[in-house]
Amino acid sequence: MATRNETAGHVASFCSRLAPHLLLLVLLLASVGCNCELVRNIYYSVPTNQMRLTKAPETPVAVVSDFVDKRSGHVKGSPYLDLWLVPYVTFEFPQFFKKPAERGTYAPYEPSEQCPLLSDQFKTMLKRHLETKGIFRFPKLDAPLSPEMSPLFEISGVIHKVTARVHYSLFGLGLVPGLVPLGGLISYVDCRYVVDVALECRDINGQVIAKQFITGTTKRAIAGSIPALTKPAYLRLRPLQDFLRPQIEDFARQIHDVLESKGKSYWQDLIAKRNAQYAGRTASNRVAVIGLRPISVGEALAERLARVVRNTIAGLQRGVMSRNDMVSKLGTEPPPNCDTPALWEEMGRKLGASELVVGTVEKRNGEYIVMLKLIDVGSLRPVNIITESCQSASELERTTSAAAKRLLLAAQH
Repeated sequence: MATRNETAGHVASFCSRLAPHLLLLVLLLASVGCNCELVRNIYYSVPTNQMRLTKAPETPVAVVSDFVDKRSGHVKGSPYLDLWLVPYVTFEFPQFFKKPAERGTYAPYEPSEQCPLLSDQFKTMLKRHLETKGIFRFPKLDAPLSPEMSPLFEISGVIHKVTARVHYSLFGLGLVPGLVPLGGLISYVDCRYVVDVALECRDINGQVIAKQFITGTTKRAIAGSIPALTKPAYLRLRPLQDFLRPQIEDFARQIHDVLESKGKSYWQDLIAKRNAQYAGRTASNRVAVIGLRPISVGEALAERLARVVRNTIAGLQRGVMSRNDMVSKLGTEPPPNCDTPALWEEMGRKLGASELVVGTVEKRNGEYIVMLKLIDVGSLRPVNIITESCQSASELERTTSAAAKRLLLAAQH
């Protein structure tokens, strides 16, 4: 029978052999538990104090044009490996990419309303801020067409740099300056966001109203496997939103102060020019969006997307007929399926349109597919055909608007 000392020796020997395996198991569990979940929308809250333009005859309509992204691109690789192997690395969260990340590389998700690209983030923040302030109102994609909803101002931007300089700490070993080792199966990322963005606001006469250069480095942000520090997901972006809010507030203040100093003649001139531009666009080169034929979707959805197409075309400075104008000229609703040369000729003649847009919206195997055709009434032939698809109904308006832009812009070249 083995003595007590021999038993203790066997146990110690077994433990010593088992220790490397336990360490590998601990490392594996830590790697699996490392919270590298994608960051969703920037949780951008705006101040509530108003800056309404008391001298303006109406709350001006503005549009935010696409931001020009002049960054060189994004880091390629795996954040799981990069952050584990390199203690200090420049890292970009998915919505900071210049272009959508390839599936299977950095981000498993395509940009969406929940995880948009940075250019869309800036547009959302600017609209939310300036609209809450009462300075501008922004037309919705499905808003009725009218001169009053045509823009008097345009806001644009250039993104030179927005990224995150990251320092990674494994198991709370104290690799991050200023943080006490936390011990246990904990890994976390300490980063600062580097921002370099230029904003500009112009009126329809081309006069620059305000400029704002947003440059600098934010306060520290933390992300990792510590729920209290990283839940909800937008917490890791809070230093960025805290940095951006006063910058956008300064931009809003500039716009307000300049426009508040303008006299009555300035506003009369802008409104007269806007009305003339709207009348000119609708009088010549008129585009009639007949509608989208619904396939396995509701008619209300198809009508809403047809309105999105009309407003998108109007935003491209093209004359487009409203639905009421078409009903007034036809004496009835446009036909739901206008996809024959005979109908194109009839619709073009009755409406006095030079071009028609027809198409379909279909739900197939859980995917939404939008198809648009641009028809030249003179030749009765399609000038361009665009097909776009998306995975959810929440993305349909954005997808349809993108298809309408491609439809007209590609036809111009």
